[in-house]
Amino acid sequence: MKLHPIFSKDFYLWWLIMAVCSILIYSIFGLPEMQGYEKYGLIFWTIGTLFTSLIFGSIFYLIYRLFAGKWNNKTYIIIISIMFVFTLIALLIN
Repeated sequence: MKLHPIFSKDFYLWWLIMAVCSILIYSIFGLPEMQGYEKYGLIFWTIGTLFTSLIFGSIFYLIYRLFAGKWNNKTYIIIISIMFVFTLIALLIN
């Protein structure tokens, strides 16, 4: 099975930077306090943040795709990165 191109070598650095930023921000500001998730650690929240930004970024990318009419992986990873920032802000405000 072939993975989507945003998981290829070209975009490893993007994913690594987002993961490191997530780890740093959670280390500085602390993990989100949500009922039922108290025992989960830094790796769980990092992977969860990346996954959530991928899901929301995919929705916005499909909307972009309707208007642009073409696939562009660079735009896709940028939208995922923007959603990553919004997800981190939402979790830290909570």
